[in-house]
Amino acid sequence: MSDLEREKAAIVDELEGKRYTHKALRERVADRHDCSEAAVSRAISALHDAGVIEHKQGFFELTDD
Repeated sequence: MSDLEREKAAIVDELEGKRYTHKALRERVADRHDCSEAAVSRAISALHDAGVIEHKQGFFELTDD
């Protein structure tokens, strides 16, 4: 599994049942999974572009799909 795939999986895990601001999600995943905030930000963008997560009222959450 590539670094990007690991970061994406970590983001999805963090968003199960909880919403985060971009900053809070970036910091939490980077701290818990020992990766850079920039790498997490790229993974957030990839998940958002793929429709896996969405940004609503200032928070990221998993889509209903």
